[in-house]
Amino acid sequence: MLAALLLIFTTIMPAVSQAPGNLVGTVVDVRDDNSMYVDFGASNIPGMQGVTLILLQNPVPIREMLFLRGRQLTFALLGHDILGRPICDAYYYGININYLYYYPDHGYYYY
Repeated sequence: MLAALLLIFTTIMPAVSQAPGNLVGTVVDVRDDNSMYVDFGASNIPGMQGVTLILLQNPVPIREMLFLRGRQLTFALLGHDILGRPICDAYYYGININYLYYYPDHGYYYY
């Protein structure tokens, strides 16, 4: 019984370890407050190689979106919309970009 469970676990484990989980990419351009173009380079998700249009789950103020241009972000893939575009949550240094806030004297901080 234990050997059978171990065999099942070892055959499933490679598929689980290659699940995308988090993707890392550089923001190339901002389309609007709810989408951006991201360069993933090479990815293990079909259709997400190179520059890809990413939709965000929640809109982010355009000022914060423009701050992110050229920066490297981590993305958690949540699903796809009806047109097949990926819907993601984006993180900057491990903090969701919805929590970015701009202080004029000090730059960007998180709240």
